Amino acid sequence: MAEPFFSVRGLRKRFGTAEVLHGVDLELARGDVLALIGPSGSGKTTLLRSLDFLEKADAGVMHFDGENIPMPEADGARIRSFRRRTAFVFQNYNLFLNRTALENVTEGLICVHGMKKADAESLARGLLERVGLAGHEDKYPSELSGGQQQRVAIARALAPDPKLMFLDEPTSALDPGHRGELIRLLSGIAAEGRTMIIVTHDLVFASRMSNKTALLIDGNLVEAGPTAAVFSPDFRPADPRTSAYLASYHQS
Repeated sequence: MAEPFFSVRGLRKRFGTAEVLHGVDLELARGDVLALIGPSGSGKTTLLRSLDFLEKADAGVMHFDGENIPMPEADGARIRSFRRRTAFVFQNYNLFLNRTALENVTEGLICVHGMKKADAESLARGLLERVGLAGHEDKYPSELSGGQQQRVAIARALAPDPKLMFLDEPTSALDPGHRGELIRLLSGIAAEGRTMIIVTHDLVFASRMSNKTALLIDGNLVEAGPTAAVFSPDFRPADPRTSAYLASYHQS
């Protein structure tokens, strides 16, 4: 049987003596968009950060793009190699405040990927136009709205053509109108076959954006399956807590 494009087995993470992720297993095919949902404090962001090696897992084996990576033993070189093929969009955007929108997108292309400045700027301008920021290239983050900063962060993530994207709570600071714009933008990106893992508390967004959904509760992955099935009113969950968590979605 062929290996999945991306998987993690037995991922565990402790902070001190408290274990916050209890042997999580995930699997994605190329082009899957996974919505990772769950109550606040369930460990969703910790899981996402562990998958990108921003937090060091205490146990777990990752398979990505044909490579097996024992997560606790991954050294700096292996992590850098992984990150050259992935991208992370942070909840608070993590833009360089002293760089313009254009410079935020080009910085990694030039410094990490070795692209010539002229080529990086040409690519960055095209991406900023794609995310609706043509004419804003020379503005600093302080001159942009939260939604605009987020789009800069998405353009920056797309710039190196990642094989896998991680997004942490992308709708958390958006009003309904901007949420619709984000869904259209990310749906277009997904339609290109881009593989994504999206942490979200927004169940409507999760149901519209993903083709797979996983529910994390108290550091345990209690449910996983096709999004259409998980959000169906006829879904029969493996864990009784799933029905309670999804109740607000079905009542809306």
